[in-house]
Amino acid sequence: MAIDRDSLEIISVDLTESNVHDSKRTTALLDQIENIGSVTGDKGYDNKNAYDPIAARSACAIIPPRSGAGLNLKNPSPGGLLRNHNIMAKHRFGKDAWKHGSGYTKRSRVENAIGRYKRIIGPTLHSTKLENQKTEVRIAAQILNRMTQLGMPKSYKL
Repeated sequence: MAIDRDSLEIISVDLTESNVHDSKRTTALLDQIENIGSVTGDKGYDNKNAYDPIAARSACAIIPPRSGAGLNLKNPSPGGLLRNHNIMAKHRFGKDAWKHGSGYTKRSRVENAIGRYKRIIGPTLHSTKLENQKTEVRIAAQILNRMTQLGMPKSYKL
């Protein structure tokens, strides 16, 4: 899922078989979105499957480099240049400062939206065929988006 971190609406969904890594579907997710300023992902997206499509859309990649990640100095792709930038920034400023400075900490809003999906819709799918599951997820996303548009609850500390 791709979620707008400001509106908290689900803006893109894709479902794969269990043996397909999420990062391999980055292009499919991004193709469903018109304007992209930045893409935030966890360390699982620290690879060319994610960086290259993000660079192709001229977006900023906010993906923490894996431990021990090295620079690609031999003719890096545009995505490789984005990754090199993240690696250098993490080493220069430190992991925590990089997370705050890059906006990575705002990813928690996206994680909350995914948690909301699982609490309201449920953690499992009802359909058994992949095509039906894709439809089920798209319908669930539309339902949650409508609920989000009606208004998010306001919390107050007592």
